[in-house]
Amino acid sequence: EVGGRMEELFEFILPAFEKILIYSPELINRRWQANSIGVVLRKLLHHGNQLKLRKIGLHLLLLWLQGLRENAPLQAEQIFASAVPEFPPKRYGSSVGSLCDENTCDWISGPDVSTPILPSPDGSLLEEQQTIEMLECMTEGLISQSKLLVWDSPVSTHYG
Repeated sequence: EVGGRMEELFEFILPAFEKILIYSPELINRRWQANSIGVVLRKLLHHGNQLKLRKIGLHLLLLWLQGLRENAPLQAEQIFASAVPEFPPKRYGSSVGSLCDENTCDWISGPDVSTPILPSPDGSLLEEQQTIEMLECMTEGLISQSKLLVWDSPVSTHYG
């Protein structure tokens, strides 16, 4: 049963969610369903999930932030700040200013997102390797996704 749910998630639900983010940036920019989208993204980015699901979550987070632009709520910034576990390394302090302090820099886990959707198997990649892969995914996404959104107004694309 769980395998069938995951198959449905990967085949239908996540691609539909991606299309909403790509083809409805004006709605997203008006913070349409921002709290619900934030909860879904936090569930996808949960640090206990398999890396594949977290990478998809990161891709969707970057699309969401592109659509929000300057209208991003604090929740969106907090999710972005904690999307990559152990980054920045605690020994170097926080690079996200007032969003993080030594005790609270993980807005991915919380009461509404307490368990992973697709837990990582025991013995999966080391945390350091996962951090590197997530950073590579983020860098790739920031470069390659910059023109994915389809705005109704050509003027809007200047900021996309």
